[in-house]
Parts: sequence; C-alpha cells; structure tokens
Amino acid sequence: MTIASFLGILGIYILPVPAADEGGKSALAAATGTPPVFLIDPSPEIWTLNKGQNATFTIMVQDADNDPLHVVWDWGDGTNSTNDTGPAAGGVILRQRHAWSPNIPGVGDVFPVRYINFTLNITLDDHNGNIVYDLTTVRIAMPPNGYPLCRVAIPYPRVDPSDVVTIVANATDPEGEALTWTFYFNDGVANYRTVVSTTPVSAPNQTVWNNITHTFGAAGRHRVTLYVSDAPIPYQTGNHNTSWFAEVDVVPNYIPQVLAVINVAPNDPVINASLGYVLVDYSIQASDPDGDILTVTWDFDDGTAPVVNVSSGGTATHTFDQVKNYTDAGEFNVSVVVTDGWPGHDILVYRIVSVNSTNKPPSIVRFEYDLSHGLYALPNETVNFTLIIKDPEEDVVEVAVNFGDGSPIERFNLTDYVDGNATVVFYHSYAQKGNYTIFINYTDHKRGLFNHSKSTNASIRIDTEPIIIVKRWSWWDYTSLGLFFMIPVLIALRFVIIAKRRKSVEEEGYSLEEWKLIRSQEKRSEKDET
Repeated sequence: MTIASFLGILGIYILPVPAADEGGKSALAAATGTPPVFLIDPSPEIWTLNKGQNATFTIMVQDADNDPLHVVWDWGDGTNSTNDTGPAAGGVILRQRHAWSPNIPGVGDVFPVRYINFTLNITLDDHNGNIVYDLTTVRIAMPPNGYPLCRVAIPYPRVDPSDVVTIVANATDPEGEALTWTFYFNDGVANYRTVVSTTPVSAPNQTVWNNITHTFGAAGRHRVTLYVSDAPIPYQTGNHNTSWFAEVDVVPNYIPQVLAVINVAPNDPVINASLGYVLVDYSIQASDPDGDILTVTWDFDDGTAPVVNVSSGGTATHTFDQVKNYTDAGEFNVSVVVTDGWPGHDILVYRIVSVNSTNKPPSIVRFEYDLSHGLYALPNETVNFTLIIKDPEEDVVEVAVNFGDGSPIERFNLTDYVDGNATVVFYHSYAQKGNYTIFINYTDHKRGLFNHSKSTNASIRIDTEPIIIVKRWSWWDYTSLGLFFMIPVLIALRFVIIAKRRKSVEEEGYSLEEWKLIRSQEKRSEKDET
C-alpha cells in the first residue's frame, strides 16, 4: 500500500502536481520537499449537528521539512476560515468553531428528521507546491417546520362545457412561508392541463387565496387536484406538498329565456297625497329549456332588501310578481336577476320607474325683519327675522338661510304647524356696514306638483348713524336772519301802499292802470318843457 492510498483511507488527499508542458515548464511550480500531514483530523468522519449549533473542530498538522503551513477551512456553506502556522516540524494543533444555519423554507419534520449535508474541506499548503486536504461530512438536523394545509372547491355541482368557471383555492402555512400551487385538471382519462403559480410570504397561519378560472370544454366528470408546497424543489416531498381535490359534472345546459321587459301597473304611478301611498304591481316572465328551478331576485333601488321568487321547475313559462308600496316619490332603477343556478347563466333586466305624487310644494306666507333705524341697522346689532311657511300636506320643511356675509349657513326643520302655518324666528348680527343680500332656500323634499325646492331673498342695509355738529350763531347769523324775515314784511307793506293808491285813484273816477297812463304822459310833458 502506498502512502497516498493510506492517506486516502484516512480522508487525506494530496493534490497531484501538474505535468510539464512541451517546453519543459510545468503549469504550476513543481512541488519540492515532503508534503505536510494531518496527525489528527476531525473525527468522526460524519458530524451530526442541529441548525445553528456551534461545533469545535480540532486538527494537528506537521511538516517534515519544518515549513510553515497555510490552512484553509472551507465550511461548504459559502464561508471559510484560515490559519497560518510557524515551522511545523514538531506538529501544530489548530482549532476552529463554526455553526451551519441553512435557510431553506419548508424543510424540517418532527419524524423522521430532515438533514441537510455539508462538506468541510480542510486544505494544508506548505508554500512549496505540496497541498493536502481532508474531507468531513456535516449533517445539519433542520428544526421542525409546520405543514401547509390547502383546499380547492368548485362552487357549482354542474357546469356547462363553455362556462368560464372560477376554481376557488386557499391555503395556510404555520410559518407563513411562500407557497407553490400546482393545479392538475383530469377528465377521467388523463391530466390535460397543469397550472403552476406562487404566492409570497404571508403572516403565520394567514389564509392565502389563489383562485383561477377554467373552461372544462368536454362533457363528463372532471377532477381538479391541487398540490401546495411550502418548500422549494427538490424538497417538495411528503407532508410539505399537501393536496386536495374537487370534482364537477360538466353537462351541456341552456341559458334561461327571460322576457326582456318588466311589466309595471299602473304604468305611471302617482302617490295620492291624501292617502300617502301608491301600490305598484311588477311582473316578469321567464322559462328554462332544461326545466331547471329559476331564482328571481328583485332590487327596487329604494334602500330596501332584495326580494326573491323561486319557480317550481319545469319548462313552462313562469310569471313572477311583486307588489311595491311607495310612500315617497322618486326615480327608481328596478332590476331583476334571473338564474338557473349555473355559472354564467345570470340574466339582468332593469327598468327606470318614475313615481310621482299629488303633493304640493311649500310657500312663504311672510318674511320680515326689524331694523332699529327704520331703513338700516347698526353693525354688531342683533337683527330679528321671522319666517312663516305653509305646506298643504304639512310636510317637514327644511330651511337653509345664507346671511350673505360669509357666515355659516343656518338650517331649520319646520314641523309644528298652527292653522297650516309653520313659523321660525332666528337672529343674526353683521359686523361690517354695507348692503347684504340674505338668501333663503326651502323644500319639503317631496316630488309632485310644481317645484318643491324654492328660494327667496331680501336686501339688508347695515350703516352707522350720521354725526350732527352744533355751531354758535354770530352777529352776522342774526343779521342775516333778521333781513330774511324783513323781506316778507317789505313785500306786504308794498302791497298795502299799492292798495291805498288804487283806492284813492278809484275815488277820483279812474282805474289804477288809467291813472298810471295819465301820470306817465304828464311826466313826459314836463320833461319836454324842460
């Protein structure tokens, strides 16, 4: 037995020296001297450790030529450690610690225990071309890992070959690991379709949904089998690749026949305000060629819950009726969904129905307010407003008041009627002088005769009082006042003088006008003589 074969039995190997090329030179420098040896290697040859467990490895190395050695510990998990010795003729003991922590999801069972193997490679180099290595197997026992659980279901017991069917699938995993989903579709003879997908990491034990769609095509009994694994390949084995299946009958089936019109009677419903309601009859006709039971769901679009009719089955035409009591007018989108229970066989029919009313709108009887100064009020002074509204049916009337100064809108609901009138009193003050327009909107939220949303407005002036200045009178003010009062006295005196003159002239037998003419001629003659 050669030394090399003996060392091989011990798991110690000497790397071969490359042969010389045609030019007489080797690819690497030729080894010289005696190779180093392992006096003690890691025993046993197979180590068994738990994930994350630290282990101490001891070796003793020697070099007969007393060369210093470079030691490399390759742990097999992508990491390594090194030692450098001094002259090693007398033997050198070396130690290293290491822990393996493989991060492989979905690997680890309570029984039997799942192991992940690593190879520890220790290499000795005497810097003279002599390289010796030792191999040791390390088995890492993976900690327990929970198994995923999965479910797959087909919501319909029977489907049509042309239906697009939703396959409902969900799974949970105790650690919330990423999952691999594999769907197999089988027609009773062979698997004819395979769908593979993945979902990301989730919270522990969270239900993860992964629904897909499928058209079965051919009639018969089909099976869908789902496999879900929380481990990557090649560890998708055992309980870490759980499964579930669902079956469905694929049978040709015809879609129901539905009269595309919802009948309404009366055609134009009107609420009688004195009664407060109107009854409306709805009906629709439908049949099923396969005799399946029909389910009819009514939605009246008025906030009430849907109402359902169910047929007795058979191929005859069925009439489905509903009676609706309306107390409020409005426009409603009345819809009907007819189905025979097969996927894709839901038929929707709808009709817009306008329900009116004889209800009359509210009106303003009086709107008034008090201004402290008649035509205006002062800034920051409270203004009292009174609004009286009548409503023939005495409905609740909502009033919204916008004071026109940017303040919040005030709202009131009038409910108390006296002799058919409802009164609201409110107050407001304006901070700045100016002209404001107050807007009042009011409605009884009804629909009927005329417009039930109305408005009015009024102007309000806010101003300050004028300033009056009192001034003392001077002598000129009194003189002016005296002269002002003398004017009518002088005028009256003139009229007295004229009246006396007229009387004296008339006593002489002349009129005042004749006397003025004679007097004028006398003055002219005297002027000529002069």
